[in-house]
Parts: sequence; C-alpha cells; structure tokens
Amino acid sequence: MNAFFQTRMHAHQKRIQRYLKYVFNDHFALLMTFLLGAAGLSYSNWLKSIDASFIYGKWLLVIVWGLAVTMGCFASLTQPADQVFLLPKEAQMRSYLTSARRYSYYLPMGVAVLIIGAGMPLYVVVTQKSFWLFFLFLLLFGLLKGSQLYLQQLLFFQGTNQLHKTLAIAFWLFNFLAWLTAIFVTPFVGVLLAVLFFLFIVQRTWVRLNAPLDWETLIATEQKRLYRMYRFINLFTDVPQITATVKRRKYADPLLRWIPRDQKHTYTYLYLRRLIRGTEYSGLVIRLLFLGGLSLWFVDEWWLILLVSIVWLYLIGFQLFPLAQQFQYLSLAQMYPITRKTQLQSFQKVVGATLLVATFILGIIGGFNELTGLSRMGIWLGMLSFDGFFCYLYLPMRLTKRLQPIQ
Repeated sequence: MNAFFQTRMHAHQKRIQRYLKYVFNDHFALLMTFLLGAAGLSYSNWLKSIDASFIYGKWLLVIVWGLAVTMGCFASLTQPADQVFLLPKEAQMRSYLTSARRYSYYLPMGVAVLIIGAGMPLYVVVTQKSFWLFFLFLLLFGLLKGSQLYLQQLLFFQGTNQLHKTLAIAFWLFNFLAWLTAIFVTPFVGVLLAVLFFLFIVQRTWVRLNAPLDWETLIATEQKRLYRMYRFINLFTDVPQITATVKRRKYADPLLRWIPRDQKHTYTYLYLRRLIRGTEYSGLVIRLLFLGGLSLWFVDEWWLILLVSIVWLYLIGFQLFPLAQQFQYLSLAQMYPITRKTQLQSFQKVVGATLLVATFILGIIGGFNELTGLSRMGIWLGMLSFDGFFCYLYLPMRLTKRLQPIQ
C-alpha cells in the first residue's frame, strides 16, 4: 500500500504542477514582489518603533503561531471509486494512511519556517532573547502539527466521533497553552508540554486506528480539500474540477435596467449579466477586493498605497479577460450584424465600470490612513488614470487578436 500511495502522490503532484505554471506567472510574481516589499518595509518600520515594553507583541505571536498550527489538512489522496475497489484492501489501509499523514506533514512545516521566521524579529524585540530559539519554536510547531494530523486521521474510522471531539478540544487548549508558555516563560517548557501532549494523542488514538474505515468521511474530506485548492487555482486559470454556478441575484436587476435595449448594447448587457450572475467572475472580483483592502491596512506611505492599489486593480481587470470570449460563438448573438469593434467597446464599458467600483472601494480603504488631502487626491488621480490606461490602451491591445469578427 505504500507503493500504491507513492503512485497516487506522483500522479497528484504531476497534475498540480501543470496548474502551477499558470499560478506563479509573471503577474503573480509582480504582485508578490510589491506586496512583500510593502509589507516588509512597514513591518521593519514598525519594529523600530517598539521595544520590550510592548506586551501586546507576545500575545500577537501566540495568536498567529497558534493559529498557524491549524493550517493544512490531512491529504489522503483518496478517490470516490476507492469505496468500492479498495474495500477488499481495507485491512491494509492503515499503512496507506500512515504514508498520507507523513506526506501531509511536509507542506505545513515549510509554511512554518516562513511564519515563525517572520515572527522571530518581533520576538527578539519584545523579549530581548536570542534568534537561535527559532529552532525550538519550529520543533514546537512540528510536535503540535503532528498531534493535529493524528486527530484528523482518527476521524476516518468508525465510532470515533465522540473521542475526536474530546481530543480536539484538548488540542486547542494545549496548543495555545504551549505557545503561551514558550513565549512568556521559556521555549523549553513549551516543547516539553508539546512532547507530552503528542505522546498522549498517539496513545489515545493508536488502538482506534484499527477500527473499520469510515469511507464516506474519508473521501468527502479529501474532496473538500481538493475543491479548496482548485478554487484558488481557478483564480488564475480554468480548472475542469471547478464547475461554475449561476445565481439569480434579483437585487442586481436595477443595474441591468440602465442598459438600453438596442442592438448596439447587446454585448454590454450580456457581459454585465454574466459578470453579475456567474459566481466565478463575481466571486473572483470580491475576493481580490477583499485581499486588496486587507493589504492596504499595512501600508502607510501614500505612494505605496497607490502602487499596491494599482497592482490589485490590474489583477482584477486582467482576471476578467476570459469574460470577453464567453459569447464568442453564441448563435443568437451572431444573428445580429455586430462588429468586433462594437463588441470590444461593450467589454471596455463593463471592465471600466468594474474597475471604477474597485477604485472607489480601495480609495476609501486607503484613505483611512493618516494622509494629507494632497496625498489622497494623488492616490485617487493615480488610480483613475490607471483605469483609463487599462481600459482604452492595454485592454484593446490584448484582446483585438482574440475576438474574432462576427459575420
């Protein structure tokens, strides 16, 4: 079964790698460069303004590092058909799930290196202790994450729901207790508590891992994990595993009534209605706006606010490009003599309106910072200028060759 899991793992990694080249593209690299640079500069300036008397810094580390332990799910890589075809091998599934638990451990530990490493400068400032304690915090994280993965594996067996709920409550208590002790007292005591709790979890779950498998829970949990991952990838490219849904959204009908009912505005109506009712586009815009607004909270300089806002506006506009070809081969639309130029103008209007709404929201959030009136005006003018550049210069250049003339 270990060899079988390795085969599953390689197939899964190969499938994901095909999508990663679309995720980590030039646009994403540009975004991360600006965001990490802005966040790093703000973080560095903030650390210079605090000292050991800043007690809230310790509580911030407890919350962030404690919640970071819960990131990452058990990746069993099971498939719906396994409930039938692997049923004769159920007695050997324990070794399969052990391999899956080890595989599920790697990614959270990689993320832990980044999160704990980012928090260590704050820890050094507020405690005046050495940076080498990073390795003890990483060990503490690894022990707590191992305990959580054992708990998640326990849920895949029949008759373990009540035990899982009890141990889950204990895990949350010991998780924050260990971080509190490690940060406020000493990391050595925190690691000792984590070791004892890990041994306790293993002792309580080891016998139960021989119970019959709950195939439905095992497969459903994996499908939910894959859906969350594919949903993120769907922000960058189309994923066959994600099927778009359409919602009525009657409250948005007044927006459509502003569009004249004539031949010239056929595609304006179609594009706007698809944007509003299609969850893949409306949800994408909302998520990017949320992330953009969140990132602006950590920026103080007006020019960085403008730069970060423009990056998010670019991402929102760029992610709407596939919408231009949604009705490319719609037979009903082809009955009308609508030229490619008219179609492009309709798409420009819809994208322009979307960017104006995004500009308004990001401008309001960015204005909460302590800025002068001249700085706020510069931010607004800069974002509006980018909207015009994107819609009337960049967008036609990118889409002219994609939109085929409709005869």
